Amino acid sequence: MKPQISIVVVTWNSRKHIQTCLECIGNQTHKNYEIIIVDNNSLDGVVEYIQKKHPNVKIIQNKKNLGFCKASNQGIHASEGEFILILNPDVSPEPAFLEELVKCISKNTHYGSVGGKLLLLINGQKSNRIDSTGLFLRKNFRAKDRGNLQEDRGEYDKEGGVFAVCGAAVLFRREALERVKIGEEYFDEDFFAYYDDLDLGWRIQLSGYENGYTPKAIAYHVRGGSGAGAKFFQKNREMQRITLRNRYIMLIKNLSLANLLYFFPFFFLSELMLLTYISIRAPRLFTVYVDLSRNLTKYRRKRSIVQSLRIKSHKEIRNWIKLSHR
Repeated sequence: MKPQISIVVVTWNSRKHIQTCLECIGNQTHKNYEIIIVDNNSLDGVVEYIQKKHPNVKIIQNKKNLGFCKASNQGIHASEGEFILILNPDVSPEPAFLEELVKCISKNTHYGSVGGKLLLLINGQKSNRIDSTGLFLRKNFRAKDRGNLQEDRGEYDKEGGVFAVCGAAVLFRREALERVKIGEEYFDEDFFAYYDDLDLGWRIQLSGYENGYTPKAIAYHVRGGSGAGAKFFQKNREMQRITLRNRYIMLIKNLSLANLLYFFPFFFLSELMLLTYISIRAPRLFTVYVDLSRNLTKYRRKRSIVQSLRIKSHKEIRNWIKLSHR
């Protein structure tokens, strides 16, 4: 019998987190799943640990770090489930996590993906501080994790739609992934990592699906234990470069001209501040614009594919952006 859920975990020197992650998966009330580990050439013994302690887990070993996006795609291609859970190794889901996600996506057939309430795991301890309750797009076209760093006081305890789901723990409907893939890529492999979850969620929205959130599915996230987490100005220069480049690629592929014009004042002011920062503090980041110009033809081809699948109007996407300030 095929598993209902395929859990794909991408590891890269994730030994210190994988034990807790796999133990939490083993404690799930929903048991109809398979686990696929895709390892990006870890050097800390994580693969050896999994082989010894979890011999039934399927492992795909890469000879170099191919990045989160390509590795996730490898896992999805190797999966059999009706639903695919992309799970970071630094995420510890509560026992009912899978069960609640499956309930939510099963009763809402218009959802292409769903996520739960991610709370922060701080110094190994569960906290009441929010990591993410959904991804939104600000008026300046930057990503926003709803509720990030706020105390959980119940304001996000209502099930409903979100613009996209944080990629640390997101359950996808296979049909939605197949609808929006570009070639054989579900996650855009040009991204490597960062902004890939918002890009995929945006494409799912454009294709006619929606993305959902249920507060009953709770998990704890180290936020940074998988190589991410810092705000843009706190990242090292290479991570800044990748983050900046990926945001522009996402906009080239997904943003309509109508919405660019509508929100242009917010975008312009944000870009002006960014360019000021780059000029004074990080001139090497100007190479991002050179890279974008060199590869613009490729990105425009991807835009053509994305826009050919578009069902939703720019006004529907605009309404989501307007919600980002709440």
